[in-house]
Amino acid sequence: MAQATKETMESIVESLGDQLIPIKHGTTVQGTVDSVSRSRIIVDIQGIALGLIPAREYSSAAPDLNQGDAVSAYVLVQENDDGYVILSLRRADKEKYLAVLATHYEEKTPLEVRVRDANRGGLVVQHGNVEGFLPVSQLASQNYPRGGRDKVQEALRGLIGKELTVKLITFDPKANKLIFSEKAAGDELAEQRANELAIGEEIEGAVSGIVDFGIFVNIGDLEGLVHISEISWDRVHNLDRMFAVGDKVKVQVIAIEGGRVSLSIKRLTPDPWQQAIKEFKAGQTVTGTIVRLSPFGAFIQIAQDVVGLMHISEFDASNKEELEAKVKAGDTDQFQILSIDTSSRKVGLAYPEDRRPEAAKKAAETRLKEKQEKAKEPATAAV
Repeated sequence: MAQATKETMESIVESLGDQLIPIKHGTTVQGTVDSVSRSRIIVDIQGIALGLIPAREYSSAAPDLNQGDAVSAYVLVQENDDGYVILSLRRADKEKYLAVLATHYEEKTPLEVRVRDANRGGLVVQHGNVEGFLPVSQLASQNYPRGGRDKVQEALRGLIGKELTVKLITFDPKANKLIFSEKAAGDELAEQRANELAIGEEIEGAVSGIVDFGIFVNIGDLEGLVHISEISWDRVHNLDRMFAVGDKVKVQVIAIEGGRVSLSIKRLTPDPWQQAIKEFKAGQTVTGTIVRLSPFGAFIQIAQDVVGLMHISEFDASNKEELEAKVKAGDTDQFQILSIDTSSRKVGLAYPEDRRPEAAKKAAETRLKEKQEKAKEPATAAV
């Protein structure tokens, strides 16, 4: 009997030749179904060994398998105590889908995923039986959630079960890190609508969402963002008190990038700073009131719409504690305008010449020299 088995194995080796692949953990092998039951499937692996697929390693295809069917399975254990190779259909499917995902990642082509779950940061999605993550920031405009935390969670949960067209932007299966992007797959509707707009165009829309950094405005088949810095020429503290979802607002298009549109409300009205600054010039002495101290100086109001900065060195101080020992918010004094930059809406201030500390004069000269030297440096190309 042993001699017959030896001859049989030798004939198998001779017939398979170079096709004889060692059965190793982590590889996928081909076989034929020998028997099927509710708890296990026995597989004949090319006449070399018998494999066992336990029920926990079944895939969705397992109920359709019958004796004699060809099957691919992933090797979990090379040989158990009973001499079986422990196999997995589920893991074989995963390897197959990972290979498909690798191709999509390399070729940067879109694919379909199904949303399985949602959490605070985004969506858990599946392609086949491979899971990945789609962050909120990578959702296309039509699926991007608006409003407070509760509304965001509700909107994300509403996507569970849906199919999304995405691209794979991070692929690291060894670290179990697969990141998908719906935005990268192309937001065709948003891009088409955005291309119909023009920079500077004024349009009316409705507030569709309010977030910490601005408001979203629906302008037809497209949403644009009014960043908090583009809401008003004055400092904005609480957007929820200024707007409500559904409010009609007039906006101006200030930037278009792909399907993203940046809007402004404040640019629909003249900048009061630009008008007020016409009353001032460098070298002029003005009366100002300190409105706020910072680690690098004091902000001083010299007109209703104009606040300038006096550098900390002009107070002969080296840190905020020393500054606070010399002046405080609410102090009114005489100041001299050192510089006016209308493009960045900045005004540099100092004490009048006869009151400026020598250290401040030297520090100002040094800053000016450094600025001039930097302006002389030729631009260097990025390496």
